[in-house]
Amino acid sequence: MSINIVLTTTLLALIFVISGCAYKGRDAILKTPYDSNKLESVLIANQSAEQGPYNLIRPEDELSIRNLQNKGLIVGVSKETALQSQLTTTYKVDRLGNIHLPIIGQVSVLNLSKGEAAIEIQKQYVLHELQDPIIDVEIVNMHVTVLGEVTKQGKYLLAREDMQLIDLLGEVGGLTPDANKKSVKIIRGDRSNPEIILVNLSKYDFVKNKNLQLRSGDIIYVEPKRGMNFHNLRGYAGFVQLGILALNCILIISNN
Repeated sequence: MSINIVLTTTLLALIFVISGCAYKGRDAILKTPYDSNKLESVLIANQSAEQGPYNLIRPEDELSIRNLQNKGLIVGVSKETALQSQLTTTYKVDRLGNIHLPIIGQVSVLNLSKGEAAIEIQKQYVLHELQDPIIDVEIVNMHVTVLGEVTKQGKYLLAREDMQLIDLLGEVGGLTPDANKKSVKIIRGDRSNPEIILVNLSKYDFVKNKNLQLRSGDIIYVEPKRGMNFHNLRGYAGFVQLGILALNCILIISNN
C-alpha cells in the first residue's frame, strides 16, 4: 500500500509541475517594463513632451480636398465634368508642409488641423476672386493599428480628429472573451522611444482621461488573459498519458 501511495503522489506531483509550467501568462506581444495587472485606471510612461492638439497635418500626409460649391475647382476640370464623373483628388503634403493646388498654387498647411487647413485654403481661393468656395479637407492617411484580443484586428482610419479609445474599441467590434481588460496598451510617437499608455478598462475612470484621444500612428494592443496555456499543455499530454499507463501497470503488478 505504501508503494501505491508513493507512486500516486509522485505522479500527481509530476502532473502539477507540468501544469504549472503551462500556467503562466498566455503568449503576449509588445511587452514593456510597465506592465501591471494592478493598474487602477491609466498609467502614462515615458510621456512625450508634445502635448498640443492631436492629429495636425504633417509632411507626407495625404489630404483629400474638395470645394462643396464647385467640385471642378479643386480637381482642375469643369464643373459639369466633375459632377458627371464624381472626380476626387488627393494631395500629398511635401517635406516643408505645403500642398500645391490648381489656380492658387502653393499653400502651407503644416501643423494645422483639417478644419484650419480648410479655412486657409478657402481664404486663398477667395483672394483669387472665386465666388463663395466652401472647402472640405480630410486627412486620408490618419490611421491607428489595433492588435490582440479584439474582434477585428487591423488598421483603422480615424474618421474624426477627436476619436477616443472607447470609440475605436466599439468600431472594432469590442473585446474577445480572452481579453485582459486590465491591460490595454497604447504605443505612441517615436518608435525608438515611444510613449506608452496602459489602460484598465474595468474601471470607469479611464473614460475621463484626455490622453486617450487617439493620435494617427497609435498602436493599440489588448493583452490576453493570464491563465492556463492549453497550447503548451498539449505538448505534455503524451507524457502524462504514458505516466498514467505506467502507474496502472505498476499498481496491477503490486496488487497481485
